[in-house]
Amino acid sequence: MSNLQEKITQLNDDYDVLNQKYTTGNCWKLSTTLQELEGDLREYIQEITKSEIEKVISKLENNTILDAEDIDYIKLWIVGDADYYVKMENNYNDWIEEMKRIVGEMNKEDFFTLDFKASSKLRAMSLDGIRVLGDIMFFLKQKERIKNFSESTQKIDPQERNLLIRLLKGKISSAKE
Repeated sequence: MSNLQEKITQLNDDYDVLNQKYTTGNCWKLSTTLQELEGDLREYIQEITKSEIEKVISKLENNTILDAEDIDYIKLWIVGDADYYVKMENNYNDWIEEMKRIVGEMNKEDFFTLDFKASSKLRAMSLDGIRVLGDIMFFLKQKERIKNFSESTQKIDPQERNLLIRLLKGKISSAKE
């Protein structure tokens, strides 16, 4: 827990530096701290729910039917990041509107008489569209992960049961998964 508190302090320090001067270096520093914090939080969640997951593994190994709480713990360990991200993300509709705006602006250009300025403007809009699509695709990928998990845990066959056992045991034994 103290490591998490140190990371939060580091996050705030890095953000203060960034907020004083927005540079790529300061952005990278904050990004690195956020990545480390995310990993530490994943490990912490696994640490505080390890005993519950061990019970779930035992149920899986003994072919015992899993209840909703068991599935929730498996979900937390496998797609919990995606589940909570999708629940809290509130910019998706903004990204859709921004993509619509970008394509609309691009279509205002006369593609038959492009000079270097218009071509450069279109190129910049293309880059902006790529960036926005990255956000949209990340969000949709997280939703897809949740959907795939839900579908695969509706009815767990022996093969899926063995896969879950190996996956969960692997996460217990590896601190960085």
